[in-house]
Amino acid sequence: MYVSDRNDRYWALAAHLSIILLPVIAPLVILILRANSRFVRHHAGQALLFHIIWGLLMMVSGWLCWILIGFPMLAIFGLMGIWTTLRAVFAALNEETYRYPITGNWM
Repeated sequence: MYVSDRNDRYWALAAHLSIILLPVIAPLVILILRANSRFVRHHAGQALLFHIIWGLLMMVSGWLCWILIGFPMLAIFGLMGIWTTLRAVFAALNEETYRYPITGNWM
C-alpha cells in the first residue's frame, strides 16, 4: 500500500501499540486525525476492531474463570493478542497491510 507521508507508518505503529495503554481510544483518535491517509486509516481501523473484539474475548474469559475454563482461555487469548499485535507492528513498519485473524473482512 502506498504511504503518502513518512510519518504514516509511525501513526500506524502507534495505533497497534496502543493496546498497551489506551486500547480503543487511541486507534479511534488516530483514525479521526489521519483520515486522509489510506495506510493509516487501514491500520487504525484494523487495530480498533481488534482491540474491541480482543477486549470482549478477555472479558468473557475472565467471567468464565469461576468455572475454571476461563484460565486457559485467558492464556490463549493473551498470547494471541501479543503475537498478532507484533505481526501488525512489523507489517506497519514495512509499509504492508495487515488484517488481524479474528477480525475477518469486517473493516
